[in-house]
Amino acid sequence: MKQYQCDVDRTKDYSEKEKQLIKAFGYENLLTVVAPTLYRMMVEKAFINDMKGPHVESLRRCAKALQECKIYRLTKEWDDMIQLE
Repeated sequence: MKQYQCDVDRTKDYSEKEKQLIKAFGYENLLTVVAPTLYRMMVEKAFINDMKGPHVESLRRCAKALQECKIYRLTKEWDDMIQLE
């Protein structure tokens, strides 16, 4: 069976704060996935597992900003919404 390799380095598509948030959800191995899809996966995981904590509240703020298109990713304002402690 032929294996395919992704030649696109999407790790540059995420800020360091986003990478920390993604790691908090256990998805650091999925940084090759486009951001909207990965955020949706984290939202679904948080909802299905009734997760709580600062990482979930950070995700909630980011998901709402994505939905409302008021704050853009890879900006200081976006990273300020991510508070993991």
